Amino acid sequence: MKRLLTTVLSLVSAATLLFTNIPICKVDAADIAALKRLGDTFAVEMNYTSTKGNPPVIALQRWTSEPPLWHAVQPSYFNGDKAVFLASDILSAFNDLDIGYDDLDGVSISAYGGELTVSDIRILVNSGEKQLLMGDVNDDGNFDIADIVTFQKWLLAVPDAKLKNWKVADFCKDDRLDVFDLCLMRRALIYKET
Repeated sequence: MKRLLTTVLSLVSAATLLFTNIPICKVDAADIAALKRLGDTFAVEMNYTSTKGNPPVIALQRWTSEPPLWHAVQPSYFNGDKAVFLASDILSAFNDLDIGYDDLDGVSISAYGGELTVSDIRILVNSGEKQLLMGDVNDDGNFDIADIVTFQKWLLAVPDAKLKNWKVADFCKDDRLDVFDLCLMRRALIYKET
């Protein structure tokens, strides 16, 4: 992964690129191994401008086969300045084409007509950590009155009152739970619901 990221960044770190077809890298065994390990936990993000207003595409290329293959993967998100390509979309293209990383000869960034300027390319990796929702002490994915009741019972030492994640109740950010956290928790719920 580090090698792949270094390959990508070395192409764009020196200067802004202005091409209609920007080669990212020739796909080699180390790159393939890194991408396979990541599975669908990564995304490719880039800043761009386009003379025609079209977003960039990632082109999967295989020129050593008959017929040669050039397949465009559309960005999952774009806004005229930034485009994001999800690994799941790339993997879906592989499934549709009945190929894998091992079958590629190259990958490039292309535009559908006009010139494309790419100023930054990053590979984002999902850490796999669950994002914590402040106030969700019962860990049901929602911050609601049930969390307030559970926390209040826990503060009163009611038997069987358990906090599944005490850190989301620490509204004072002092690594201790007390009535001040409960007050701030109530306030957060009131303002969330209005």
